[in-house]
Formats: sequence, C-alpha cells, structure tokens
Amino acid sequence: MPKLQCPNCDTIHDLSPIPDAGWFTVRDADRERFLEIEAAISENGVSNEMLNLHEVLTGLLYECDACGTLLWQKPGQEEFRPYVPSRSES
Repeated sequence: MPKLQCPNCDTIHDLSPIPDAGWFTVRDADRERFLEIEAAISENGVSNEMLNLHEVLTGLLYECDACGTLLWQKPGQEEFRPYVPSRSES
C-alpha cells in the first residue's frame, strides 16, 4: 500500500486508491509532447520508451488535508518536496 507522510504534521496519506486525491502535473512547455505521447499510447499501447517519456514529463502534487502542506514530486524525480503555507493562509 503506497503511503506519503507529510513532513510538516506527520499525517500519513494513503495513495493506494486509484484514482487517488492528488494532481497529475505537466509543465506547460511539455504539454504538446505529453499529448503526443498520450495519443501514441492510446493507438499503439504502452511501450517502455513511451512509459519512460511519460514519467519524465509528469509530476505529482498532493495537498495535506490536515495542514495544507503541498507535496510536489517534480517530473523525473522520486522525492517529494514540501511547500508549507504561511500562517496567514492556514
């Protein structure tokens, strides 16, 4: 069961439901290439090359329900970077 722990408040988020509560991110500059890959996967199925390109172009974003911290996994990276809201936003 994949889980993600918020480094700000230690809340553990269950990532096993599909779809989960997170966001899928693609840089605006990579949007066209991403859509081309999505179309190729739809037409031809998933190849390792297509899957690798897909992973390099996409990231993940989660918001902690408990404290509002954003946890962002940038495209091509494995670690999540936390972004804690300022006190006035929480």
